[in-house]
Amino acid sequence: MDKKPENKASEPNTKKYFNEEEYITALVLPDGTVKPATKKENELEELIDLLTSGEREHKDAALDLLKNEGSINTLIEAITQAENKTHKAALIAACWESGLDIKGYESFFATLATDTDIFISLEAITVLDSADIADASVRQEIIAILNKTTAKHPNEAMLSDLKERLAE
Repeated sequence: MDKKPENKASEPNTKKYFNEEEYITALVLPDGTVKPATKKENELEELIDLLTSGEREHKDAALDLLKNEGSINTLIEAITQAENKTHKAALIAACWESGLDIKGYESFFATLATDTDIFISLEAITVLDSADIADASVRQEIIAILNKTTAKHPNEAMLSDLKERLAE
């Protein structure tokens, strides 16, 4: 049986598509517009994927990277941009799990602690609870933010406990 010679010239060279300098992923929005994804957006997506993969090794690797980089700013940006509540809660949890210093972002986490999503609130409460907040004026600012919550908040008891600890 005769074999036909393969025509290698007609096959496209796909290696070039993996060159991030020439090609980058784009997001197609619901209205049909195309928005190029930046390298930073790709990195944040990878971080979210590692933290929420369900694989302990992946999560540990991401937490080690965050701890070694000391990148609280990266996490704050990722939390702010996250629209998926499960992803947002995982990113908030990464703050306390990696042991990052949240100094200067206490009010940001206090606001998250008042979120009506039970998991976002729980993780933000844990961040504040595990932080060493020595400045009395910062503690009072957090208490003032927490006092704005309604009595029907899903984590009302935990918020009250946090307020008591901060008042001590």
